Amino acid sequence: MLKKMSGIVLLAIICMLFLAGCNNKKETTKETKSSESSVTKLTSTSSSKNNSSSKTVETTTSSTSSVSSDSIEAAGSTNHMETSVSSSESSESPAVNQAAPYAVDVTQLSYPVTFNLGGGNVPRTIILENNGEMTLDFPASNPTYNNQFTAQADTIPTKEIRISSHDGSGIRTVKVNTQITLTKHLVGNGMHGQSNVMYLINNRNGGLSLITPNYAGNVGPDQMDVMLEAVQ
Repeated sequence: MLKKMSGIVLLAIICMLFLAGCNNKKETTKETKSSESSVTKLTSTSSSKNNSSSKTVETTTSSTSSVSSDSIEAAGSTNHMETSVSSSESSESPAVNQAAPYAVDVTQLSYPVTFNLGGGNVPRTIILENNGEMTLDFPASNPTYNNQFTAQADTIPTKEIRISSHDGSGIRTVKVNTQITLTKHLVGNGMHGQSNVMYLINNRNGGLSLITPNYAGNVGPDQMDVMLEAVQ
């Protein structure tokens, strides 16, 4: 009897141990599956975040490139305009100066302007006046011989004129751009209007000179072109 009971107890113990082992396997399997599921979710979340970060970086880079490109184009356009303006302003200024570098601005003169001549058989003074109309006066010691003409000032292409220097230093060549033309005889016998073209220059002494015909005429054939210098 005791042997039978001992066998039953031993069998019961074996069954209990077997059942306990099966339960442990089930719990271990569940824990393993739970861990795998957690790892899978974590990996998926990390991947999603990485993809999102990558897209953000790409979008930011693209935007930055676009802004940089627009900024460069705008800067290039501005530089081109400045260069064009700069080009337009530097090409016009020298052209004006080169066209008439020796011109005298008659609108800026303080009238009347008196010029003095030296030598015999020439007028002593010539007066340039502008009272709404430009005139050239040749006063004489005897009023009967006074002469007056209307005149016109024009800018002409640069030309060279040989003149007899007022200071007696001889003949020199000057460049002129301002021509004074006698247009109408107003008073006198008109003798000083026989050659009606003169020139106005800024002379080497810082004043003005009126280049006139050689009224005396006492020169040789090689100096027939030489004009006289009347100085302010």
